[in-house]
Amino acid sequence: GACRALQRFLYTNDLPKEEDCGEGLAVGEMAQVADRFQAVALYEHCVQKFREGLKVGNAIERLVKVQDLKLDALQQLAWAFVLYNYHAIQTQAGHTLDTLDQPEFTYLMLQLLKQLPVAHAQ
Repeated sequence: GACRALQRFLYTNDLPKEEDCGEGLAVGEMAQVADRFQAVALYEHCVQKFREGLKVGNAIERLVKVQDLKLDALQQLAWAFVLYNYHAIQTQAGHTLDTLDQPEFTYLMLQLLKQLPVAHAQ
C-alpha cells in the first residue's frame, strides 16, 4: 500500500490524485510514511489532501484517526476544522460526536471542550 505509493512517487515524482493514493490507505497513512522517509513534497501534498477531505460529516472521525499518527500538521488541521465548524458538526452531524463518548477518547473530548468558546449568559 503506502510503500508502493512512496516508491511510485520516488521513481516518477508524480503526486497521487486521491488521498488514499489509489491503494485504499487509511486517513493520514501516506502522510505518515512520507514524513518517515522525508519525502517532503509528498508529505505536503498529503497534508493538502487531508485538508481538502475535511467535511462536517467526517471531521470527528478524522480527528480521532490522526491522534495515533503523531503528525502535528494533520492534528492541527483537524482540530482547527472541528473548532471552527463545531456548531455545524453539532447540528448537521451530531451523531459523530458520540464517538468521543468512548473511554479511550475522553481526553479528546476534554480537549475539545476546553477549546470551545464559552457562551456567556445575558
